Amino acid sequence: MDRVSQVCVKMHPSGRIYIIFLVEEPEPLGEPLEQPKNAVGVDLGIARLATISDGRFLEKPKPLERSLERIRMLQRTLSRKRFLSKNWLKTKTCERTRALKGFQA
Repeated sequence: MDRVSQVCVKMHPSGRIYIIFLVEEPEPLGEPLEQPKNAVGVDLGIARLATISDGRFLEKPKPLERSLERIRMLQRTLSRKRFLSKNWLKTKTCERTRALKGFQA
């Protein structure tokens, strides 16, 4: 029978709440564990996120480059408002919310 051994609740500045459950599960006694068929080496690097020994590689995620156009557009709309006006504050909070949602997706 599964049993919850630990619960962690995280709240991000954007207002999202994450609940993490750690569940203990008993090991099956009758079945032998399968041995791995292939072994690979992984090299973590600076130019690439990871290089695998069979020649494949993983590129680094680039969230800034992916969202630069969206950031430019949001900044342009904010720059057209009068500083600290109600419209400026509404745009600023909306921009911040959109930026936070974009990076969590």
